[in-house]
Amino acid sequence: MIFFIRKTHDTVLPISARDTTSSERRYYNAQKNVEPTPDNFERYEAAADFWDTHDTTDYLDEFRTVEVNCELRARHFEVEIVEKSQKS
Repeated sequence: MIFFIRKTHDTVLPISARDTTSSERRYYNAQKNVEPTPDNFERYEAAADFWDTHDTTDYLDEFRTVEVNCELRARHFEVEIVEKSQKS
Protein backbone atom coordinates (compact mmCIF):
# COMPACT_ATOMS: atom_id res chain seq x y z
CA MET A 1 0.00 0.00 0.00
CA ILE A 2 1.36 3.41 -0.91
CA PHE A 3 0.30 6.59 0.83
CA PHE A 4 0.75 9.80 -1.09
CA ILE A 5 -0.12 13.47 -1.18
CA ARG A 6 -1.86 14.68 -4.31
CA LYS A 7 -0.09 17.79 -5.56
CA THR A 8 -1.15 20.24 -8.24
CA HIS A 9 -1.07 19.48 -11.97
CA ASP A 10 -1.81 15.75 -11.55
CA THR A 11 1.37 14.95 -9.64
CA VAL A 12 1.69 12.97 -6.44
CA LEU A 13 4.28 12.79 -3.67
CA PRO A 14 4.74 9.30 -2.15
CA ILE A 15 5.17 9.55 1.61
CA SER A 16 5.03 5.94 2.79
CA ALA A 17 4.80 2.38 1.49
CA ARG A 18 4.06 -0.90 3.25
CA ASP A 19 2.68 -4.35 2.50
CA THR A 20 -1.09 -4.58 2.69
CA THR A 21 -2.66 -6.86 5.27
CA SER A 22 -4.77 -9.79 4.12
CA SER A 23 -7.95 -8.03 5.27
CA GLU A 24 -7.00 -4.93 3.24
CA ARG A 25 -6.36 -7.11 0.16
CA ARG A 26 -9.74 -8.80 0.56
CA TYR A 27 -11.41 -5.39 0.87
CA TYR A 28 -9.71 -3.97 -2.23
CA ASN A 29 -10.31 -7.16 -4.20
CA ALA A 30 -14.00 -6.97 -3.32
CA GLN A 31 -14.04 -3.40 -4.60
CA LYS A 32 -12.46 -4.54 -7.88
CA ASN A 33 -14.85 -7.48 -8.31
CA VAL A 34 -11.95 -9.91 -8.70
CA GLU A 35 -12.96 -13.18 -10.33
CA PRO A 36 -12.13 -16.17 -8.10
CA THR A 37 -9.46 -18.54 -9.36
CA PRO A 38 -10.71 -21.94 -10.54
CA ASP A 39 -10.11 -24.82 -8.12
CA ASN A 40 -8.09 -26.52 -10.86
CA PHE A 41 -7.34 -26.14 -14.53
CA GLU A 42 -7.99 -29.00 -16.93
CA ARG A 43 -5.04 -28.05 -19.14
CA TYR A 44 -1.89 -25.94 -18.86
CA GLU A 45 -3.28 -23.79 -21.67
CA ALA A 46 -6.39 -22.98 -19.59
CA ALA A 47 -4.18 -21.81 -16.72
CA ALA A 48 -2.09 -19.74 -19.12
CA ASP A 49 -5.23 -18.17 -20.61
CA PHE A 50 -6.51 -17.30 -17.14
CA TRP A 51 -3.26 -15.65 -16.00
CA ASP A 52 -2.85 -13.84 -19.32
CA THR A 53 -6.06 -11.97 -18.55
CA HIS A 54 -5.76 -11.57 -14.75
CA ASP A 55 -3.34 -9.66 -12.50
CA THR A 56 -1.47 -11.90 -10.05
CA THR A 57 -1.32 -9.05 -7.52
CA ASP A 58 -5.09 -9.42 -7.13
CA TYR A 59 -4.53 -12.97 -5.81
CA LEU A 60 -1.66 -12.56 -3.32
CA ASP A 61 -3.52 -14.49 -0.60
CA GLU A 62 -3.51 -17.56 -2.84
CA PHE A 63 0.27 -17.69 -3.24
CA ARG A 64 2.65 -19.28 -0.80
CA THR A 65 6.35 -18.79 -0.19
CA VAL A 66 8.57 -21.72 -1.10
CA GLU A 67 12.24 -22.29 -0.52
CA VAL A 68 14.29 -23.22 -3.54
CA ASN A 69 17.91 -24.32 -3.51
CA CYS A 70 19.71 -24.14 -6.81
CA GLU A 71 23.20 -23.91 -8.16
CA LEU A 72 23.69 -21.29 -10.82
CA ARG A 73 26.53 -21.81 -13.23
CA ALA A 74 28.01 -19.09 -15.33
CA ARG A 75 28.04 -19.83 -19.03
CA HIS A 76 29.88 -18.17 -21.82
CA PHE A 77 28.86 -18.49 -25.45
CA GLU A 78 30.80 -17.27 -28.44
CA VAL A 79 28.95 -16.61 -31.66
CA GLU A 80 30.77 -15.75 -34.83
CA ILE A 81 29.13 -13.04 -36.88
CA VAL A 82 30.12 -12.96 -40.52
CA GLU A 83 29.46 -9.76 -42.40
CA LYS A 84 28.03 -10.34 -45.84
CA SER A 85 29.73 -8.37 -48.57
CA GLN A 86 27.53 -6.27 -50.80
CA LYS A 87 27.64 -7.03 -54.51
CA SER A 88 27.91 -3.98 -56.72
